[in-house]
Amino acid sequence: MKDITINSSSEILNYKDLYNYNFVIVKDLLLIKSNILVLKKIASKFPEISINWLQGKNLYILINYYLFNNNFDFLYREYKIVMKWIWCNAKCSFCHDWKNKWDLKNIYLHIDDIINDIKSENIEIKTVDILWWEPLLIYEKILEIIILLKRKNIILTFTSNASLLNIEMVEKLINSWLEIFVFSIDFPSKKHNKFRSLKSAFENIIYFTKYIKDKWKVVNWNTIVWKFNINEILDFENIYTEIYPNNHTFIHIEKNNIQSNLKLFVENNKILELEDKLKSKLQRNDNNIILNWFRKNINKESKCHVPLYKKSYVIKNNKVNISPCYTHSDIQDFNTFTDIALKWKCSEICDSSFKKAYTFLQERLNNTL
Repeated sequence: MKDITINSSSEILNYKDLYNYNFVIVKDLLLIKSNILVLKKIASKFPEISINWLQGKNLYILINYYLFNNNFDFLYREYKIVMKWIWCNAKCSFCHDWKNKWDLKNIYLHIDDIINDIKSENIEIKTVDILWWEPLLIYEKILEIIILLKRKNIILTFTSNASLLNIEMVEKLINSWLEIFVFSIDFPSKKHNKFRSLKSAFENIIYFTKYIKDKWKVVNWNTIVWKFNINEILDFENIYTEIYPNNHTFIHIEKNNIQSNLKLFVENNKILELEDKLKSKLQRNDNNIILNWFRKNINKESKCHVPLYKKSYVIKNNKVNISPCYTHSDIQDFNTFTDIALKWKCSEICDSSFKKAYTFLQERLNNTL
């Protein structure tokens, strides 16, 4: 990819094969309002474009940074709908939300309001992640949400334990335009069923991963790394001989929920040992191993830029709070918080502390920002 230095954002359109170049824009150009607005339109129309050595999400956040400084609407935002205190059909050792009851009627009302809010925001590129403790429990509502969002070209993902899936449901999800399927898988064996207190969940994940990939849809796996599965993580290599996902994310169990998680927490030195082996052992040409560790990637010297691209709706006790992340889940005035958050430093347990979220601000754009 060839570097091309440009003097105005509009010059990018003079090149026919935009994806063959990396367009270098100096800081002074990004301070001009007309340039940042043109850049916003270009990035929206050409999603694979490279600017200042950034692509996709990282590029969108950079552009959001300058749009924010000029009081313009964002280009990109990730939305998360978080359901707290609801029931689940699994009984995972590292979670206690399944012990609680839920009010389906009120949840439906909140969901409808949230979806309408997301659709109404004047943002070109939107992704929505729904987190409730087995979304397929309210399957018909999921189908409705997929269709509503897809009509607005909004990408939706949600994580399922797959225990409730059957062929008919998978086909309906695909026909409703669900592009990405995400499954939780704790062990590379049927032991997964035991620890989730579910029948056939492991077998369903293996079977439907192959079935869905054959339909040319994306399948991602999430694996929580905790005390009782850390020694078996590398055994996923045995499953990969049969089937493997497009992306497999390994997540170090949080230490911030002492009530349920402390006894399951894995020491940092063991996590680092595992990290050294994971990618070289499991990475294939057409699947991506993602390490989503908590503690290693903390950088307290950075400001939090998560409000520049994340908006979470946290439904709890029949009330909806809007915040950028879990650490600040009680915030209600999100717009005011956005300005404040850019001035404070990340806390140790905050998921916005992931170095990956703002590496570009420190390492790759020192001459730009």
